[in-house]
Amino acid sequence: MSALKQLFNLEKQEFRIVALSASYFFLLLCAYYILRPIRETMGISRSAADLPYLFLTTMLVLLVLAPVIGALVSKYKRSQFIPIAYRFVAVSLFLFFIALTFIPKDYLFYVGVIFYVWLSVVNLIIISLFWGFMSDGISFDNSKRLFPSIAIGGTLGAILGGTISQQLISILGTSYLLLISILFLEIAVWVMKKIDVEFKQYQQPSQTIGESLTLWHNNHSQTASSLFQKWTSGIRFALTSPYLLAIAGYIFFYGLTSTFLYFQQGQLVSEATANTSERTQIFANIDIWSNLLTLLFQLFISRQLLLKFGIGFILLGLPLLTLSGFVALSLAPTLTVLIIFQALRRSLNYGLFKPARETLFTLLPEEQKYKAKSFVDSFVFRGGDAVGAVTQKGLVLLQLGIGSIALLVVPIAFVWSVLALFLGRKVNNIRNHKSRSTLEKKHNQRET
Repeated sequence: MSALKQLFNLEKQEFRIVALSASYFFLLLCAYYILRPIRETMGISRSAADLPYLFLTTMLVLLVLAPVIGALVSKYKRSQFIPIAYRFVAVSLFLFFIALTFIPKDYLFYVGVIFYVWLSVVNLIIISLFWGFMSDGISFDNSKRLFPSIAIGGTLGAILGGTISQQLISILGTSYLLLISILFLEIAVWVMKKIDVEFKQYQQPSQTIGESLTLWHNNHSQTASSLFQKWTSGIRFALTSPYLLAIAGYIFFYGLTSTFLYFQQGQLVSEATANTSERTQIFANIDIWSNLLTLLFQLFISRQLLLKFGIGFILLGLPLLTLSGFVALSLAPTLTVLIIFQALRRSLNYGLFKPARETLFTLLPEEQKYKAKSFVDSFVFRGGDAVGAVTQKGLVLLQLGIGSIALLVVPIAFVWSVLALFLGRKVNNIRNHKSRSTLEKKHNQRET
């Protein structure tokens, strides 16, 4: 245990928080990655051409759910609304288990469509709630040290979940894997409650994003008289803050380019085999290799880079990597190249870029860490998916291949890079402002 504390540069209380948080994330991602290969297989069960419609439906559902999440945040404490959300997911999974077990085969396609959209919505919400919970309990300065270590738990959970799906799909079948996922979700709720107690006792420096956002939040709280205004405050907060708009833009472009890559993946896997179990195993293998690489980055690279380099420099890596990968895929459009690109992109995103991105949310006002963050993480991300799906559909109709997508990614990567640099500069300005305010307070205290 002392060796782990030294490896991750943790104090005694921080070790408990990181261990519990990593366990919480482990359970969540294990539950999700058991289901993920099943979703991918259902998405192309009839044809990969169905995917654009599934993406658009997912985006519309998330827009409807945004006020619901806002209502939960407004009415309940975090220790209450997070378990409510996760147990709703567990109940839904049990209903899918019943449907997959007893509904006639002729109707299973429609169950698969509903499941695909449902899981595409749910996975963003439960993970967004997790990181919102983390950013609510851990300050910006500490998050650069602790978030990469916490993310390791999620990676291990993803590896186990993908392995469970890969190994048991042919033995248990699809429906019984859902019950295993429910078990992991329920344990996650109990671990989350323990972390909530630890956060209340965790002493760390106060933080703020700066006067402008805090004042907006305070003034809004005084003028938002109706329930609907309170429920939708996260959406308006996200649309009126330049800082959050930049984060939203960054995430939008990630979703957009992820969709381009996702469609290539679906097409190449469809061409490789028509067998449902084999397709599920291919998707599971991609997840396993991606997460093994992610684990290596989190153990030996992520925390050191986050502490050594600025957030803007780290965030800049994702658009540059994406551009390079699409150029490589356009030169050699094979399943092998796609798997290498997909594994490298996912591993660096979850191992480095996502922990860096999540530190940006630690500076938000407390309530907006759930409301605005959930809107950006879910609707904006799936908005990028939807735009990417429509664009992909247009390229197919025009009979344009992967080379045209690579050309399209060039201007996207440029704007995406500008947003990364803007966010890095904004964070530096906020931290400098905080440092000056702290020095001024100490100076005034000495004078008095």
